[in-house]
Amino acid sequence: MTPGQRYYWNVVEFLAINCQEGFVGGTDDFFTNVVINLTPSSLTVPPGDTATLTADITSAIAIDRVEFVSGNTSVATVSPATDSTGPLYQTVVTGVSTGTTTVTATVYLLGSSSANGSDSSAITVENLPWWQTQDADVITTGNIQSLIPSACS
Repeated sequence: MTPGQRYYWNVVEFLAINCQEGFVGGTDDFFTNVVINLTPSSLTVPPGDTATLTADITSAIAIDRVEFVSGNTSVATVSPATDSTGPLYQTVVTGVSTGTTTVTATVYLLGSSSANGSDSSAITVENLPWWQTQDADVITTGNIQSLIPSACS
């Protein structure tokens, strides 16, 4: 081989000895075909309520774990932070206080020393409007609107 020259080859068969299948120590280049889809891509929850996020992952290599991280834990938290149970990798998002944040799911494949793919979901935590009647009065914490047609006056 000549220094500075690029060489290309086609791997026909791969056998890893003393390593995880498909992993050659010192490189993660083998782990490039990972597709992760975190659903739903956005959600709204009131403070104190929960919703589930699911990471659907396509990979030819076995998955070690998926880590879930909230960008702002004062707005929303995740539990569990790590899921290795597959084939559905899930976390529960809990609204803490009003605001917005992002929850990111990152996949780590078996034998890989670094992250192999990630996807995010936009989280909005807001107080949802509610109403009740008490002694013929309507009590509300939100914005209740009823559009009256212009024909009515």
